[in-house]
Amino acid sequence: MANKALEWIFVTDALRAARDEFRRDEAVRGRALQQARLLGEIAGRIAEPAEPLPPGDRAPIVMRLLREAVALALTAGKPAAEAAAGAAPPAVEAADLGLTWNATPDGVLRDAAENPDELSAVKAALLPTAGAAPVSDEAVARARAFLDRLLWNADAPRRRVEGLLIQRWLRIIGALVVLAVLVVGIRFAVRGKNVLEGKPFSVSSNWPGCATDPTCDGVLLFHTNNENEPWVIFDLQKPTTIHEIDVTNRPDSYQERALPLVAEVSTDRLHWKEVGRRTEAFTTWTDSFPATTARYIRLKVARVSTLHLKSVEAR
Repeated sequence: MANKALEWIFVTDALRAARDEFRRDEAVRGRALQQARLLGEIAGRIAEPAEPLPPGDRAPIVMRLLREAVALALTAGKPAAEAAAGAAPPAVEAADLGLTWNATPDGVLRDAAENPDELSAVKAALLPTAGAAPVSDEAVARARAFLDRLLWNADAPRRRVEGLLIQRWLRIIGALVVLAVLVVGIRFAVRGKNVLEGKPFSVSSNWPGCATDPTCDGVLLFHTNNENEPWVIFDLQKPTTIHEIDVTNRPDSYQERALPLVAEVSTDRLHWKEVGRRTEAFTTWTDSFPATTARYIRLKVARVSTLHLKSVEAR
């Protein structure tokens, strides 16, 4: 099962087979296709020059280049399987276009044409009969489109490798996302639900300036005045078993005001039991202790100070 999952993610076998096919294909057809692409590029630059060219009819010259490029592309059209059987790589020089065309499987030609009717028009443009009309811009455009599709189809082994590589990375990313979700879910399940969520709390005092201080209002959970042993008490509303209290201090400054921070629990709000004490500066503090049943949780600073925290959770 694990091997199948790894193969699905990394597509190792499929990628190895695709790379082998591409290497065989490149050994047989690579140079001829390279020349065909070069001729097609030159033909395009003559047909649509970036700078003015000398006077003359460009269409016959462009068509001559396209015919040689198509001949090279068709000569290179031997399937990779034949190369694996030991066939010698074709010569880079293009063969006679007429002979090459007739020796090419109909499926290869049809795949490079938009439709069967277009194929006959392409053949008429590339292989004109005696007395045919002069080369037209329409014939050149048709031949260029045919060559482009021919080269695109010939590049399928390379695209297969690239597609599998993209698929591999997408699946790796997807697997990492799923793993991260599982880790978060397991961590949440192990740690348990925050029992303070939605529960009321009270504080020893409220600093009136918090309402007009953008670093306080809407940022901090509460802000007391400067006083002796400022505190906040959370009411769980019923006896609850807890084993951990998570405290997030004020994030911007004055974090030392919360020291020493004492965590206490009670069942009646009269008798308190200390379950943790923080004496060193902190941004977040997790106070873990043996499972204890309590209804109230109190956090207080054991000195004259101001208490302001961003959040408090308990589990």
